[in-house]
Amino acid sequence: MTILKPIPHSVAILTMMVELMATGYFRDFLSTSCEVVQADLSSLIDPVTSDVENNILYAEPTEMKVKEALFSIPQQSSPGSDGFGSGFYIKCWEIIKGDVIEAVREFFRAVL
Repeated sequence: MTILKPIPHSVAILTMMVELMATGYFRDFLSTSCEVVQADLSSLIDPVTSDVENNILYAEPTEMKVKEALFSIPQQSSPGSDGFGSGFYIKCWEIIKGDVIEAVREFFRAVL
């Protein structure tokens, strides 16, 4: 049988004070809302593209640009999230080109 020795009075008080302080700190910390304000750093960054270049980048791609981009992907590369590799798109281009081009253009319209 273990006999517990009495805790000195000062240790008990110190333990209670630490508990109260920790409880109060975390209650205040967790109950306050945290709002992050993003600083505007745009004045520190020089533009990399001109307005003319920016307009070219945002322009809807032509049929030729879509085809060039697609045909530049190696046919043995891994398939995309749809399960089809670039080989499928290249071999079936004449059948699916309208749908592919429209999907790409729709993406550009949604981004703008």
